[in-house]
Amino acid sequence: MSLSIERKFIGDTRKLPLALELAKLHCVPDGDFPDNTINSIYYDTPRLLAYQHKEEGDHIKRKVRLRWYGDAETYASEAETTVFLECKHRDGASRFKTRLSLSRSRTFLENTPLADPAFDRVLRDAADGMDEAFHLNLHPLIHIQYQRQRFVCMRSGARVSVDWAVSVRRANRDFLPAGYVPALPHVVCEFKDNGLLEIPWAGELYHAGFRQKSFSKFGTCVSMLLNGGL
Repeated sequence: MSLSIERKFIGDTRKLPLALELAKLHCVPDGDFPDNTINSIYYDTPRLLAYQHKEEGDHIKRKVRLRWYGDAETYASEAETTVFLECKHRDGASRFKTRLSLSRSRTFLENTPLADPAFDRVLRDAADGMDEAFHLNLHPLIHIQYQRQRFVCMRSGARVSVDWAVSVRRANRDFLPAGYVPALPHVVCEFKDNGLLEIPWAGELYHAGFRQKSFSKFGTCVSMLLNGGL
């Protein structure tokens, strides 16, 4: 586990070319995973406690998710894939994450309804492998997918990611109302560092139309489902 500070700059999707241009100007591509599709299944309680903590602005938060990489079309021939059970802790802007590597069928991960008890068993069976105390009533709530390009800032050493095309792939209808959620109209530029350094090109992002603010893909997508897509 390593403690870091997250800072996010948010713009609309029309700003994506500018965000990528600035990132390529000031950063080098991440050497291991410069470009990928990210899938996350977030767990929550039937009373949506994790979502409520986000909406109420609680200083200390925790999110539990299953995360894997790549889209179904690109990896259609792979029977098994690596999936990570992650627990992300936040205390204000500080964050750290614990994770456990698992192997699961891509067909299971991408096509099984979230209300299927098999997803509950994934969390229960893997819990012993993590130094975490999970809530006893956690269930998969929502599957979110988005595109990400990763960079490393040459001047500060911060890890930088640019995320876009955030969409809801599935929702657990036992806990969330049915409805259509369009892809979020946001581009997220995220900086992760030790918090001791200024962001050297924050001014350029600001002039390009980005604003630093708190933003949660999970919270925004759940809110839209609860509010009829708005």
